[in-house]
Order: sequence, then structure tokens, then C-alpha cells
Amino acid sequence: MTKTSILKTQIYHKLFEKAPQVFPEFDFKNRGNAWIARAKLDIDGSPTDAPGKVYLYQDKPHRLWSHKHGKAVLIWDYLSTRESLSGKALLLYMADLAGVTLSPRGEERQPPKKGIPQSLLETALPWMVEQLWQSDQAAPVRDYLTQTRGYTEAECRQVHLGFISDRAALAAYLNQAGHRHTQIEFFLRLKKAESAVPFTSTHRLIIPVWGERRQLTGFCFRATAPEATPKYLNTYGLEKGRALFSYDPGQTTIVIVEGILDAGIAQARGFHNVVPLNGTSFSLHQLEELQTRGMQSITLCLDNDRAGAAARKRIFKVLLENQLPLRVYVASLPDGIKDPDALMKHSGAAAFQTVLDNASGCCQYLGETLAKQYTGETNPTARKRDALIKRCFEIDSRFAYHPDRLHFYSAIGPALERFGLSLADYQQTIAGLAKVQENSL
Repeated sequence: MTKTSILKTQIYHKLFEKAPQVFPEFDFKNRGNAWIARAKLDIDGSPTDAPGKVYLYQDKPHRLWSHKHGKAVLIWDYLSTRESLSGKALLLYMADLAGVTLSPRGEERQPPKKGIPQSLLETALPWMVEQLWQSDQAAPVRDYLTQTRGYTEAECRQVHLGFISDRAALAAYLNQAGHRHTQIEFFLRLKKAESAVPFTSTHRLIIPVWGERRQLTGFCFRATAPEATPKYLNTYGLEKGRALFSYDPGQTTIVIVEGILDAGIAQARGFHNVVPLNGTSFSLHQLEELQTRGMQSITLCLDNDRAGAAARKRIFKVLLENQLPLRVYVASLPDGIKDPDALMKHSGAAAFQTVLDNASGCCQYLGETLAKQYTGETNPTARKRDALIKRCFEIDSRFAYHPDRLHFYSAIGPALERFGLSLADYQQTIAGLAKVQENSL
């Protein structure tokens, strides 16, 4: 592969996705199909009278455009000047920025083959969707979807839910479509050798998993019987911990729910920026990727149970420890409602929208959660007081956005009162703690 083709097919597109990190001097802001500079700086380094003079367009990712001068400069030339590099050294530098690994000759190394070919997944999906509505064997799964969960056939089809009626029939269909026997056999098994076939009598509801830019990355096989465990089985190679969510490029705010079915039905009902956590884990890698791709805020609407609370706690820990600039909000479900799907079934889609509209700030939620631990405190000892102040300080010291601190103070007020402390007492105490911490560095 030549230098030009590597730049055109790989590097420029990935540099576009990471524009704020590649070009920090422009302080780019995402506008869907373009990045717009917020810094008062032109492409030649000269100052401008206002921001918004430099653009990077998605359909022209190889050049920076100056609206001040009405001309463009190739990113290759711009980075060559900025970094004082040329030739192979510049290519390696740009590949490193883009995350593309090159061989010593400068050719792109193909990543190791892993998982199931996307073309095979795309061939299998329509067949499985039709089986859900045509196969007699699918009647219990149809009843689960339409009666237990209250979905319509149109909604199920929009989410591309499917069913496996017969493993051999699916294999024959894929073979007839031109897929190799080894690929088909690789598809028709799970990660664990002891689970040779995912299409069992318990896990026959098929849910597609969409990755970056709505690419089909695999399937979840869901059990519909309450006694069946685990609830989900996955196709080989489906990595949830590092995968991006199913959202359209250019979005700046998303709503994260736990269940993949919850997210799919919410999207079918008009909530296009709702995406699935697909479990209860959320990694720093995922948060950084969201930030890199221009995400400005996320709203967490996780399940109203112990697992959902634990997931929120882990996400908050990652956010506070790394001080990511994402704005985070928390939407709380009504008492007795387990998840967004149950809320919409009970009260309709408008109720879900109300929950999202009334979401609390992350820091207010943290303060309220902390304060609840001391609501019924009947023995306010000095040890418990110190533990409260220590925990508050650990959270408080990581706030970069002043309104967050104000909301946090308001939320922890009732807890402080249990120990006879005013907000002024608390602020004076943490000021001393901060000074001690600073002197110890």
C-alpha cells in the first residue's frame, strides 16, 4: 500500500475523529460533519478577530480550511511545518497520531483476524429476523416480546430482533450465500469450548450488537425463560469493554441505559441518542473515545437496582479519578420501576422523556447519595464525622466546574447538620486539608 493510499484510506479519517487532540491549538468544537475552531487563530498562525475561522470538514479530512483567507492547506503540509518533519518521519508521526501501525516500509499492518467477518453477520441477520415471525418454534419468543414486554412487531423489526429455528438450516443458508465452511463453523459457537453451540433451547432470541458507525459487530443470544442463566450469551469476538456505542457520528450528547433491548426499543420509539451499556461495565477507554469523538455530555439512566447503583459508582470513580471534561447527568427512575423499558410500558414514552429532562448533575447526585447515608444517624461520633468530611473532600477536590461544587454543597448540607456542622465549618476544614495536602507534595 502506497503512502498516498494509507493517508487517504486510513490516517486522514482517523485524524479527523481525533481533531481536538491532533490540533489543540485550534480548540476545535464538533459540529456534526465538521470541526470548527474556537481559538482566534488562522491556519498560518496569525491571529483572527473572532473564533470560527478554521474548519476541518468530514468529507475533506485531508485539509484545513481558512474562512478568513478563503483557502485551504493540506494537513500533510501543515503538520510538516508545525513539527519540522518530512517524508517517512512525517508519515510515521501522523500514523502514530492516528493510531495506525506501520511496518518498517511504511505499509499499514493488517490487524490480526479476530471474531466473525462482518459480511457473514450481515448475511445471517435478515434470515434470523424473518425466522422470528415465520417459524412455529419462535412462538414462545414472540409471546415474550409482544405480551410480556409489550413490543409491537414493527418495533421488533426496527430493532432487527431475530430467532434461530435450526442451526443446520442457517449453516446451509450461509453456505449458499458464498461464505466459507470454516467461517460458518466459527460463527456457530461461543467463546468457551464447552459451550459449542449458542443456539440452545433457552437462548434463541437474537439481538444484533452495533458498533462504531452502526457497523454490525456481533449478536447477543438472550434467554427468555426467567430461570435460564446466564441471561446473555455472545458470539465469538464480541468485545463489549472496548467497543463504542451505537450512536451516530456528530452527536454531542447521549443517554446510556443498561439493557441492549431497552436501548433498541427506545431508539425505535424516537429516542435516537439512547445507547446500551450492554452490561454494567464502563471503561476509561470508552469514556476517552466518546470525548475524542466530540461527545460533550452523557446522561446515565441505569437500572433501579443494586447492580445499577454499583455501575454508577464505578463510572463516577473513573470520571473523578481522571477528571474528564465530559458533563455527566443522572436520570433517576421512579420507585418500583426497574428500567427505562418498564417505565415506558407502565407510563409511556413521555414519562421516559420527563425522567431525562429532570436528570440531576453528577455532583448533585453524588452529594445526595452521600447525604442519604447519614439521614438516620443517631450516634454522630467524631469518627463518623471525620469519615464524612474525608469522603466529601475526596469528591470535592476533583470538581473543575464551579456550579458542580455549589450543587454538591447544597446536597451534603443535611448530612453535615447531623454532626452540628455548617457549610462554612466544612469549607474551613477542607481549606485546611487542601493546604496540608499541597505542602506534602
